[in-house]
Amino acid sequence: MTFYCTCCYLLVAVICMCAGEGILPPGPLSGAVAGAVKFTTTLRPPQNPFLSVSWSFKGVNIITSTSVNVTEPGHVNRISLDRATGSLELRNLVLEDSGEYTVIIIPDAGLQKQGKITLDIWNKPILSVSENNFTILKATYSVCQEVNLHLFSPGTQHVDSFSVAVIFNSLISKATIRSPETILIEDRSSTNLTCEASGSIRTRVWTKDGQPLRPSDRVSFSISNKTVFIKPVDSTNHGTYQCRVSNPVSSMTAAYHLTVNFGPHNISIIGPSAAPPGYRVTLLCTAASVPPANFSWTLNGNETHVNTSSYIIERLEAEDTGNYTCTARNMVTMMENSTVLNLKGKKKNSAEMLFCTGAKIIQGAVPSSYLITSLITEERKKSITPKLRPIYHCPNYSSI
Repeated sequence: MTFYCTCCYLLVAVICMCAGEGILPPGPLSGAVAGAVKFTTTLRPPQNPFLSVSWSFKGVNIITSTSVNVTEPGHVNRISLDRATGSLELRNLVLEDSGEYTVIIIPDAGLQKQGKITLDIWNKPILSVSENNFTILKATYSVCQEVNLHLFSPGTQHVDSFSVAVIFNSLISKATIRSPETILIEDRSSTNLTCEASGSIRTRVWTKDGQPLRPSDRVSFSISNKTVFIKPVDSTNHGTYQCRVSNPVSSMTAAYHLTVNFGPHNISIIGPSAAPPGYRVTLLCTAASVPPANFSWTLNGNETHVNTSSYIIERLEAEDTGNYTCTARNMVTMMENSTVLNLKGKKKNSAEMLFCTGAKIIQGAVPSSYLITSLITEERKKSITPKLRPIYHCPNYSSI
């Protein structure tokens, strides 16, 4: 098909058997999401103002105007009333605005006037028809249907007409991720995540903790990517999942945090393996676990009654040396794991032998009342400046 016009217009004709009643024109009235419509009455401004103008939607009053205007809260800042004619403008349209509107007007003299009209709200879809650089980007329907297109050139007779089947994309809304409500334990439980939304969904893209989610030995997808299956779950499946649903005109992302109970794994003790007598020593036990693990300690096989992740020895004595065992327990998975650190005593070297008077030196903070004497080694005969170590406290002078 060839067109010999420099400017063409598109008329999309849709015939609907519906009409307004009374003082409103034939309907239905159509509008697009986020747009605006005006319900224009057939009345002329009267000599004396109307006593009352009232508009209702699906039987619920949205505005009544007498000496003052009373507006339903959901329509505040969305409607404007022309008091002279009773016409109403509705802005920021949403799909839920579709339905029957009724106006009742009481004039200063004469009978009450009434009208009804139906408003159809459609999402903003996209339609592209091209022929010899003739492109149309306009449509007002959100269903798959046959549309008659009539092409005209100004000042000429009808050029051509044809019908096309068009799938219009409605805006996506209410995106959400559903998953069975159950306690998941690694290597024992399986689950699934389902991505749902309203509107025309063309694609679904899944991510986990901000990274693309890909199939694996444990993870698989349904044909449409609507559902993710995880069988069985493990610690790597714990985290935040996102599903982005989209079509050519809109998109929306839903998120879901999946809790997988696992561990304890990778248990370790952070701390020195040796320290001089009299020094303060801290041992810290760590483990990867959901929920967080409970800890307990033994020394050389004996209970210590320490049930926290840290074990603090205020002043190291000979009986404090030996094997420290930290045990981490997960009260959901009912699993436990242990690790051992062997703490030994050691002699003070010349750089650690600080002569202190009356108190301790703590993490390098040396008050002026402290006396620090540099030692002279017999071998090198040179001064050695003592180094203060943050995890130790210098023992009392009397213990050196």
